[in-house]
Amino acid sequence: MESFECMGVWWLPTDPQTKIPGMLAFDPANGAKLELLGAFSESYSVGDGRSTRYAIIHGFATGRYPRVTLSQCHVQVVGKDPGKDFKETKLYAEQVFMSERHRLSDIEETVFKSIKIGFTYLSDWMLQDNSTNVIQHVAEDSVHTYGGSYSIQLPEESDYDNARIDIWPAKAIRTIGRTETSVKYEFRCTITPQQNLHLDDYLPLINFYLPNFLALGTGRAVFPLKIVGRQSDASSEFHIFYRIPRFVEQWGSMLPGQMLFTFEDVRDKFAKYLAVWISNGEKLWTVYDHYSKSYYQRGLDLTTEFLDLARALEVYHRSVYGGKYLCKDEYKPIKTKLIASIPSDVKKCHRDALKGTLKYGYQYSLRTRLNRVFKKLLAEQSDDVMRLFGTPKDFVHRLVETRNYFTHRDGDPDEAVLNDDELYDFIRKMRRLLQICLLKEMEFPPDEISRILNNNIL
Repeated sequence: MESFECMGVWWLPTDPQTKIPGMLAFDPANGAKLELLGAFSESYSVGDGRSTRYAIIHGFATGRYPRVTLSQCHVQVVGKDPGKDFKETKLYAEQVFMSERHRLSDIEETVFKSIKIGFTYLSDWMLQDNSTNVIQHVAEDSVHTYGGSYSIQLPEESDYDNARIDIWPAKAIRTIGRTETSVKYEFRCTITPQQNLHLDDYLPLINFYLPNFLALGTGRAVFPLKIVGRQSDASSEFHIFYRIPRFVEQWGSMLPGQMLFTFEDVRDKFAKYLAVWISNGEKLWTVYDHYSKSYYQRGLDLTTEFLDLARALEVYHRSVYGGKYLCKDEYKPIKTKLIASIPSDVKKCHRDALKGTLKYGYQYSLRTRLNRVFKKLLAEQSDDVMRLFGTPKDFVHRLVETRNYFTHRDGDPDEAVLNDDELYDFIRKMRRLLQICLLKEMEFPPDEISRILNNNIL
């Protein structure tokens, strides 16, 4: 999403005659802030867990989209400068809707026929060579003649009512050289459900499923950029802005070899892979989340990155395969005996900690889960496993011992714990292991996984 500032006048729907001048500023990392040269009320509640809130604030602002609706606005600061005879108010808005012709009178009106989104790296992922060397014979003067639009129908059993996702070239940027004209295409996604949906119903696709799928493919943190909701025809389009907590403004062009897989790698089965990715979301939501975090903080904190990937691998096995030494009922009498055997002179706080440790003693340990993941992979990807990870038993041992040390920090690390020089490369291998697991869950064939791993330089 782009940052912007605009001056305007602002008012409450219940009092359209009282308009207050002020500045609206937005950036993706911090959200939208409205600074008013005045106040909607003589008395505000700020602090002590209390805050005045407005469901809707309307505005007429400078810029191409002058009609503005701010939703879920919270008063942050209100004060009066001794040298001025009016109050100044600062508010935070959770969402901003901007349009050429319309405003939203109520938050319930944020229901859209379709949503159009751009994502970082989407264009590089779509085209192996994003230039006229490949597509000049198709696209002469109009980007709309480019024959590269793709439509994916989500399955009926998904949460999105058999929605259709279209990916299409939104515009072309032409650069004229001495011998040829080069064109770089920018792609967008359009989500069109069978019936109109509230913005909140679109957000899991916009903020989670689609960017995390692209993050898996590109190996980069992916963010939504331009978001436009359409209620009926083109005149009812709203440009939508809201805070993205993990937003990091770092992106540029990528080459195919820098990605795990590109659109060209999955073209024939793209609809199937994306549909399976979304359908698996309920089961693998936490895995997707921990995996994607490793891209948003990549290189900033290796310890946190390592722990997130270790947690993702553990949750992956738990979510897909389950895993218990015993069922809970069979373990119950064993736990009772173990608790009874705790010496009576053990302090209560220590006794409670031991009871907490024993509570989940019937479930597989991280070591067992990882060994079973490798056992499954060795059956189909043995050459890839040995090439990428070496001896699985040694890899698992170092991962588990390092996880335990980072978690407990008990004494000096032993030789199995990764040192700072080893950690970065080991994290790359952990990410690769999780990538293989996720590709398998999307039903990539083993030979296709091998081809992707061999062609990728990550």
